[in-house]
Amino acid sequence: MRSGKGRKLQVLAGLVLLVCMLLAGGTFALASLAQVNVAPEREMRTLAVEVSAEPIFAGAQHVGNLAPGDVENGSLTVKNGGSQKMRVYLRHDLEGAIFGRFAEDDHPLQISYSIQIRNRFGVPVGVKIEVPVFSADQTSPSFVLQRNQHADIIYTYAMPIDARNSYQGAKGQMDVTVVTRAIEDPPPSCEELENCPPPTCEELGNCPPPTCEELGNCPPPTCEELGNCPPPTCEELGNCPPPTCEELGNCPPPTCEELGTCPPPDPDPDPPVDPPQEPEQPQQPPHEPPSSGEIPGGTDPETGVAVAGTALQGAALLLAGGLLLLLARRKRKP
Repeated sequence: MRSGKGRKLQVLAGLVLLVCMLLAGGTFALASLAQVNVAPEREMRTLAVEVSAEPIFAGAQHVGNLAPGDVENGSLTVKNGGSQKMRVYLRHDLEGAIFGRFAEDDHPLQISYSIQIRNRFGVPVGVKIEVPVFSADQTSPSFVLQRNQHADIIYTYAMPIDARNSYQGAKGQMDVTVVTRAIEDPPPSCEELENCPPPTCEELGNCPPPTCEELGNCPPPTCEELGNCPPPTCEELGNCPPPTCEELGNCPPPTCEELGTCPPPDPDPDPPVDPPQEPEQPQQPPHEPPSSGEIPGGTDPETGVAVAGTALQGAALLLAGGLLLLLARRKRKP
């Protein structure tokens, strides 16, 4: 078993060897892929791009001799020299191991940038657009450049302080492409052309109330609309029969035959009695028609007034009345 002093010597020897390796390696070599392909190196901060309707390759940014914790900046200017306003965005294509991710070392080169739009006099227009850190292919937010405006794009490259030896000797390059789209001026409005349609009732606030069809609460269709109405009654036509005694309440009482309460018939009714017949008069022989002034079967007429008979009748009446008065007086006396 080795002593503790020997272990300390081994650990110290390992630390010395690691320091020697770091000093020999120096900083990370971040050579450009373009240098490997013998392509000319271009500085983005000196490049000015004139915006057109087609994508434009703005340039390649080469990064090298970065150590963990190093930060560098680069710039790009995009100018609209056209006759109409344009919508612009940037596409970033990243290549090389410097932007890769290792299982044991996930600290790729980080890129961020800001976009500031300026007018023809260099005065800032609007708010600066800040694009957060990225380490893979991406597209920037779009922005609008009016005629004779330009955008200053400031890039920041940062190597994380925690990057390890996995990135030592890695190479990388970022290609930037400017993509633009022309913004057509909107067509003239109807107010400018003076051909606007009249305002609607909703705009004027005078729309009629909604119909029952729109509200869904219409009453059911009538029989006239459906064509299935019953025939008119006699009251509607005015030809009803007169009311019966039952309806008026003045019917005669029912007969015994209707009620079934009639007495039974007499079993031995009396024979009908023939009315007395007058004796037949003997037929008289025909005679001559009476002369004028005669009444058939009459007596001879008497002429004059019966004075004597009338006087006798009056006297008898007076005598009878006197006797009655006399008898009445006698009954009154005690």
